[in-house]
Amino acid sequence: MQPYRKILVDLLLGLLVGFIINLISNNLIISAVGGLLTFFLAEFIDLKVHISKHTGQIERLNELWQGFLKPSDIVSELAYEYGFKQSVNIANDTIQVSPDQVWPFWRDCLLKAKTRWTVVSYVDPNTWWNIGTVKPTLATQKERIEWGCHIERLFCVDSDAEIEGLRETMRDQSKAGIQVGVIRKEKLLENNLIAKYARDLGTLDIALVDDKYVYRTHIDKHRKLTGASLTRDHDVFEKASYVIDQARAQAVREMETT
Repeated sequence: MQPYRKILVDLLLGLLVGFIINLISNNLIISAVGGLLTFFLAEFIDLKVHISKHTGQIERLNELWQGFLKPSDIVSELAYEYGFKQSVNIANDTIQVSPDQVWPFWRDCLLKAKTRWTVVSYVDPNTWWNIGTVKPTLATQKERIEWGCHIERLFCVDSDAEIEGLRETMRDQSKAGIQVGVIRKEKLLENNLIAKYARDLGTLDIALVDDKYVYRTHIDKHRKLTGASLTRDHDVFEKASYVIDQARAQAVREMETT
């Protein structure tokens, strides 16, 4: 409810209580005092409720100061920016956002990448690449490349038909200066260790950011978005690095698929 509407409701409540008191006591002074007290009591209760709603968010940010925030650290910087959002979870060196926050979170993570963004992309193309986000994502990546950030994307696919559907996207990205490649999921998971690490990571859609952080697009069994996260957890980084290194070694580059 808008603040002015809530005040109006409290005022009407005060008038109603004052009217009832006047009917009972037939005393305008007593009824006026009763109405005013009711109004101010209602306003005080509203204030307490409002404060309690934000107490949890303030406590969360306070916890971040206790060991989580570090200078010159992308995770810390994004914790500042996303700490007050209700749909964001921050814990264990990781920031995780809900599906509705994935696009702005992806953009903000990429814009903070300074030297390198190396990614295996396995999200459903119709969820990300073949919809309206294509142009803004390409513009954001071009901006980073112009500032000296190297971007490499390996499209992980399930079929040849999927490769054909991504052909234009891959060409556009290659022309924009992104190093593009393709790999079949089936071939990638022939490596049992990769299969295990993919399960541990919770997704095959992963990116190494500045060779220091791991950005993950979380997807369901149909490859639809369920959220995204950025972490500086060392174990996650080691597993993601291995998966991406192996994918790079096996990938067919864009010019070889044309």
